[in-house]
Amino acid sequence: MERGQKEASSEILASVADALETPISVIMREVGDRLAVIEGINVIPDTVPDDLVADFDAGLVSR
Repeated sequence: MERGQKEASSEILASVADALETPISVIMREVGDRLAVIEGINVIPDTVPDDLVADFDAGLVSR
């Protein structure tokens, strides 16, 4: 993983988060923010757009 030759599994990510005593959500948020900067997104939203949430919720209800 350190050499970029293998992806980290969810179990390894959970172990790292546990060792750091940090919730996975905090780590993932930080990674997401850093990726957004690399991708050139100037404003990083801190919430999911309402229309996206509505579409997602509608999909769950129809199941």
